[in-house]
This record gives sequence, C-alpha cells and structure tokens, in this order.
Amino acid sequence: MVNELRKKRMESEMMKHIAIIINRMNDSHLRFITITDVVLSGDTRIATVYFTYGENRSIKEKAVENASGYIRTELAKRVKFKFMPKLVFKKDPGYSKGKDIEELFRQLRDEENN
Repeated sequence: MVNELRKKRMESEMMKHIAIIINRMNDSHLRFITITDVVLSGDTRIATVYFTYGENRSIKEKAVENASGYIRTELAKRVKFKFMPKLVFKKDPGYSKGKDIEELFRQLRDEENN
C-alpha cells in the first residue's frame, strides 16, 4: 500500500505528463482534450484518467482509448515508477453535470427577464 502523499504526487505527475503527451500527438481527434484528474487505485496498478473535450463527440472517446497504449509507453519514459499503472480513460462526469447546471441557471435568468 502506498502512502497518500506519495499517491497524490504520482497522480499529479501523471496528470501533467499525460496532458503534455496528448498535446504533442498529431491526432486531430485528440485536439482540445483536457485531462481533469488522475486517480490511482490503492495498489497503484490502475490509473483512472478523467478527461473532457470541447465538442461532444464519441469519436474522441474512441480515439483516447485507441491511444492509451501509446500514452502509457510515453509516460513510462518520462516518469520513474516501480510499476507503470494501466491507464483507464473515462469522460469526466463532473464536467457535463456542471454544464447542465449552468444551462439551468441560464434558463432561470431568461425566465426572470421575461
């Protein structure tokens, strides 16, 4: 079991480097992807990488899944961990919920103004 401080440092390092790797890739489907969080499992064998993107297209989710092996390989070259965790990419649910709440507030303002 890894102590919490070390785990947080690992998550932070991974988040930074994954964002850099994605930005340097020449894949148009990966443009405008933002890494919002990385959460390591208790044994640090699995890293869940949360991301958002500008346009709501499922093709971007597929592109991230397809690139996960390359991203993991590049990440292993940049960070020196005893074990390189398996990367599991998930669309950040908080981002879309935030957009929904923002839309509700906009509708309420519009109703008040009319």
